Amino acid sequence: MTPSHTRSSKGHVVVVGRSPAKMRQAVHVLESAGFAATRTFSRDEAMAAIAARDMVFAVVAGGSVGRETEAELRAAAEAKGGHVVRANIGDSDPTQHFIDHVLPQLEKLRSETK
Repeated sequence: MTPSHTRSSKGHVVVVGRSPAKMRQAVHVLESAGFAATRTFSRDEAMAAIAARDMVFAVVAGGSVGRETEAELRAAAEAKGGHVVRANIGDSDPTQHFIDHVLPQLEKLRSETK
């Protein structure tokens, strides 16, 4: 579990994935857009990252996250005021995927929760 050291007014995002390289790129995109982010590589790390915060804006679940784990993450995130967004990067470029698909979803959620 690697927390971002950036303070953010947009909220905290916990990213759950398997690939360290993809995760670095994803977190960079989120931080560049003004979000604070924590990267996690397992269900347990993600649950711990969610539990450690008073509020969570969102959990971004990578393609390796199964439906049961996603449901657990959703329940934990919702208890902290957060949402779950899927990021099925696959073979696409992680940076472009987050810019084109994940950030628009996060921005939409921000506008709906203001």
